[in-house]
Amino acid sequence: MEQIAPAFEELAAKHSSIIFAKVDVDECQEVASACGVSASARPRPRRPTAEPLTIHPFLRALPVPTFQLYKNGVKAGECKGANLQALQALVASA
Repeated sequence: MEQIAPAFEELAAKHSSIIFAKVDVDECQEVASACGVSASARPRPRRPTAEPLTIHPFLRALPVPTFQLYKNGVKAGECKGANLQALQALVASA
């Protein structure tokens, strides 16, 4: 989220008729679960272990920003990842 946060804030300021909200999936697990958002959407390498890795590094989950659009209480769109064009398209469809 750190990479796209400034753009998210800018879009929120530009589109005052749309409600923009941030939800920390670790802090608000019930909300994240109800929206179908998981903290384990993208793998990333773990720290090196004592044993050498022969082919592939071990992977563990890293949160991916998920943006959802709701119209009249119904989910109308979603984009995942720090993809500015996808986020702008989602906001434009509101």
